[in-house]
Amino acid sequence: ASVAAAMAATGKKGDVSPMNIQEERKPSLLKRFARAFFPQKADSTGEKMRKLGIILCLCVFCCSMGYLMNHHQQGVNAVETNKELSNMKEDFKNGKLDGYEIDEEKLASVKEEVLDEYKPFVAINGDMQGWVEIEGTNLSYPVVQSKDNLYYHRRNFKEEDDYYGVPYLDYECYLDTDPELCSDNLIIYGHNIGNDGLMFNPLSYYKQLDFYKEHPVVRFDSIYKEQEYKIFGVMVTNAQPEQDNGTVFNYHQMVDFDDEEEFNAFISEVRRRSMWDIDVDVQYGDKLLTLSTCSGQGYKNRWVVMAVLNEEVQHSRRISHCVGSVKDNESVITVILRFD
Repeated sequence: ASVAAAMAATGKKGDVSPMNIQEERKPSLLKRFARAFFPQKADSTGEKMRKLGIILCLCVFCCSMGYLMNHHQQGVNAVETNKELSNMKEDFKNGKLDGYEIDEEKLASVKEEVLDEYKPFVAINGDMQGWVEIEGTNLSYPVVQSKDNLYYHRRNFKEEDDYYGVPYLDYECYLDTDPELCSDNLIIYGHNIGNDGLMFNPLSYYKQLDFYKEHPVVRFDSIYKEQEYKIFGVMVTNAQPEQDNGTVFNYHQMVDFDDEEEFNAFISEVRRRSMWDIDVDVQYGDKLLTLSTCSGQGYKNRWVVMAVLNEEVQHSRRISHCVGSVKDNESVITVILRFD
């Protein structure tokens, strides 16, 4: 008995009592982790709050990382989609249709008046209305039109869910083979997700005068005719009345003008709001093009670029005259930027 007592006192190998085995056994790694980071009954109130704070921070971190990774991937997908569409445009222009899934019956049924390079696009998506481009930028996309302004808000040209969407013509605008029958003001919307140069983000570059001087022209080919428009107004306009003394410039509602007085009043308001004083001749009867996007980064305002159709006989005069004389608009109307 004395030997056993001595062995128990010294903790030698001979001690195999169940109680001592339980005392020497360490908790698993998972249990130690749970005790370290999750509140326990025995924890003080302060310790419980500390652990809850750690859990909250970890959740915010994981969600933020997931959002950033998803946003990055959407941008990557948008770049790939843009390249694919640009390659399609080049191939279709050269008559190369091999490798593309195009329904031959739909292709054959496309109106004869449609330009050859855009016929395959119309066969793929009957909502195709044209192609908008600002040379020297990534802004080069097909333009679609639906029965409302929501369908393509988050859908791409193939009508797939896409956060970047695709530029779309206002549903109230009308295009025709005869330019004279087209709407007076063709309004095209596009997203400005971030400073990534995609979709309509390049419109924000027009806040730099040098950029305007290098890119004074917007090309918008309807599916019926190649067309070029000369920019005469660049502005940030408000979407909320409180941003401009209770008024809102509803440029997006001006698709057709009732008379010369209404047209001139609209042009005057554009010039009044434009950050650049651009000496481009705009007269009643001219066809207009409006490119509209959000100002980006959560601001509830709109970047708007307005241009006038370059008639062939006036083309050279308008370009040389405007770029050489553009200057700051000293009386420009500014709006209050809102970040919500």
